[in-house]
Amino acid sequence: LEADQQFHDKQWAYGGKLSFAFRDWRAQSTAGWFNVFDYPFAAIRWLVEKEEFQPSGRVFPSVVLGLDLVDGSDNGTRIAIDPDTDAFPRGRAELAFKTRALRWQERPLYFSAAYRYFQEFSASNAIKAADLDRSEYFVMRMDLPYRFNLSYAAGKLPLDQDNDQVYAIGWALNF
Repeated sequence: LEADQQFHDKQWAYGGKLSFAFRDWRAQSTAGWFNVFDYPFAAIRWLVEKEEFQPSGRVFPSVVLGLDLVDGSDNGTRIAIDPDTDAFPRGRAELAFKTRALRWQERPLYFSAAYRYFQEFSASNAIKAADLDRSEYFVMRMDLPYRFNLSYAAGKLPLDQDNDQVYAIGWALNF
């Protein structure tokens, strides 16, 4: 179920996905040197924790590809633009990354980032003109001590009508 924040517009997405993840679990991973995404964090660990400079082979970005059939018949905004209530096919892709930035009082603090892309296939001209046929969303988050975090998000998800940028300070409760 996809919905806007007020649950006025809703749509059901049925589909499947394929996930790809490469992990080299060895402590001294040769493959880690190919993980350019972890280089800045390997440098932080090297400078702050006095570890050997070694990008991790355990944290290569993962890729998710999916294909959905979306029922937008409860999406009032979409119906106002195009009255066709037939289900439509949509592709999606995600690239996600998470790595330990450093340790604070023996607890790992992580950095994570994800990019998501959604593309409707054979969208009507009205949906394309309203720029609702595709969406892109990027988010990154840095853990801080005492379960606080900083995050940044940009773009829009499928039910968002406008691109936006959000800066946030949060607190996480794990249960």
